[in-house]
Amino acid sequence: MEAAEGWDLSVLLEGLLERSPTLNWVKDDQHRLIYMNPAFGVAFGIEVDEWMHKSGWDLFPEDMARAMAENDSRVQETLTAEQVAEIVVSDGRPVHYLSWKVPLPQEDGRVFLGGISIEITEQVEAERSLTKAIAAQQEESAFRDLLLGLLSHDVRGPLSTLTSLIDSAANPGEGLTEDDVIELLPDLRLRAHNTLELVDEVLGWARLGRQASHVPSLPVSLRGVASSIGDSLATMAEAKGIEIDLSGLEGAWALTQPDLLRTAIRNILENAIKYSPEGGTVRASQVVVDDEVHVHIDDEGDGISDGAIAALARGDVQSSRLGTHGELGGGVGLALCRDLLHRVGGELTAERRAGGGTRFTLSIPHKGDPTDLRRVVYVSRARTAFDAGSLALLVRRSRARNDAVGIGGVLLYSGDRFLQVLDGPNEAVAAVFDRISKDPRHEDVTTLWDERIEHAGYTGWTMHFTPIKDELIKAVSSGDFQALDGVLEGARPATQ
Repeated sequence: MEAAEGWDLSVLLEGLLERSPTLNWVKDDQHRLIYMNPAFGVAFGIEVDEWMHKSGWDLFPEDMARAMAENDSRVQETLTAEQVAEIVVSDGRPVHYLSWKVPLPQEDGRVFLGGISIEITEQVEAERSLTKAIAAQQEESAFRDLLLGLLSHDVRGPLSTLTSLIDSAANPGEGLTEDDVIELLPDLRLRAHNTLELVDEVLGWARLGRQASHVPSLPVSLRGVASSIGDSLATMAEAKGIEIDLSGLEGAWALTQPDLLRTAIRNILENAIKYSPEGGTVRASQVVVDDEVHVHIDDEGDGISDGAIAALARGDVQSSRLGTHGELGGGVGLALCRDLLHRVGGELTAERRAGGGTRFTLSIPHKGDPTDLRRVVYVSRARTAFDAGSLALLVRRSRARNDAVGIGGVLLYSGDRFLQVLDGPNEAVAAVFDRISKDPRHEDVTTLWDERIEHAGYTGWTMHFTPIKDELIKAVSSGDFQALDGVLEGARPATQ
């Protein structure tokens, strides 16, 4: 073959291939290399002869060789040039190449293969980084929307109710007597504590940010979750004469984040109370299906609409209709619950019940009853003195958190000194004790006992005011819990 003006084109092409910075190669009909230019050897740190007459099956891991052979065969069979992206291993690391593969039919009917390859590893890594950055930005935006929803739905509503009650108590024009105001105080106190817990949850999610979905899950007791949210729902249910039956949640454990599950179940129960008729019943139950636990929440209302079921499946926020007593709603509660559950591999669905009303189902990864139990006992000193009200609030909030993860225990207080027992699943006890150790409200945290146990011996999370003597600390440190039991029998529990 000759070029214009008498130049030998084959010589020119050979010079181009040999001097080109791209990887130029030719394979026979069995995909064995029969030509490689010097750039090929430089890229892989080899002498060209080392790879001559070898195929990808001789040179690369099986999965990479198979993908390469499939691409080669397709080009040979279709006799159509293709551009393909491939990965090979060089110096123990994956290297990305973009290759142009061209069929080269021979006179004897065989089809050889010619190709030009360029490395695109940097471009691929840059694209991946950009994709991750975009995904992180989208997740951040979605998380911001989630927090705004929590503020508007979970926090604003209780704060509005609390403000209205306080205004009624403080305004003489409302016609309230002094006895009426005194009667309102326990309800005000309970609502204030519940609202504070909600704010703590929102702040916790804000601190976690978009990493919330990566926080390790813990074994969570459904019975404990039910116990921890019962008080916050009681007032709302009593106002409509609605019975809340949570007994069906006994005995099952889920694998999730306790605060997240508590938030989701509380929202669904509030929704069920809102749309239940006066004097109705809201029931929660559970059933284990394969590797999931399904939590069912049933109400006796008019039943959810087809549009709302479809919107929930899509994760859309729907405008909220009034409850059976004209209760307002933020309209985002269900979408929030679905989003929260998705973050830990769960799901939320809804359906109309045959006998009337709605059934919501929370599907959560299942955790069998924990057999790896642990007991930790510690003493510490309060940085500032606790009055009875502060102690009662401390116990109530701790009990709500610890019940959810199946932790029982007891807390002794004397002057400025604490002694606390924690019983429960090993992972949960470790997480709670780590949080307790970092709590700035006390110092000099000293572990007296930390052992695996076969059976939990302390439940109920009772608070006791009792002298914490050195003899008691010494006894507990040696494993003599009868000394502790003796103290508890005659102690005076705090008001909870």
